[in-house]
Amino acid sequence: MICLNGAAIHDAETGIAIQTKTLRLNEERFHHLTAENPCNVIIHTANGVYCKETNEEIDYWTTVGKIPPQYIGDLRQANYQDVLKYSVRTGVPNPELSILFKKEAEVINWDDGFEMVAPNVSKWSAIKSLLQAFRINPHEVAAIGDGPNDIEMLRNVGIGVAMGNASEEVKAAANFITGHHENDGLAEFIEGYLLKSFEPYVV
Repeated sequence: MICLNGAAIHDAETGIAIQTKTLRLNEERFHHLTAENPCNVIIHTANGVYCKETNEEIDYWTTVGKIPPQYIGDLRQANYQDVLKYSVRTGVPNPELSILFKKEAEVINWDDGFEMVAPNVSKWSAIKSLLQAFRINPHEVAAIGDGPNDIEMLRNVGIGVAMGNASEEVKAAANFITGHHENDGLAEFIEGYLLKSFEPYVV
């Protein structure tokens, strides 16, 4: 199970992390720059989540995962380590701020802010690790995504599928486009393409 944009790989049955890629930023500079901009900062670590303030996203994952944040408040006072991903939610695109971290991290820009993981870490880098471990050819893999952090993955697997709600840039990287994620687009592709390709032929 690949998590946090490829920064962690967990055993799907036990939940134990089998690979992690931590990120080291200049923390003083990071907190100074984010303090100058109205935003929420979420820090994902090997030991849990630390955030400036809670929001619907954090409340949702707390409900699903049944694990509340380790800390909520001034992150300069938080004692965290082994950071896997920084998430900076500004509410709008903020490439002017995210570009300041390009030399330290792999930056993923979103419509409501940006995220950072360790250099050269991505969903595709994590997939490659698993493919090598299980000796699977990338051309035998199907991947489905809808965000900018999925583009590299979609371009490199055998079948890259973009969700109907994806941006045009993501769709351009895919071989197929399926339905919107709110209309069971994932199930549509699995049932209409993957399962049918394995149906036995009657002679």
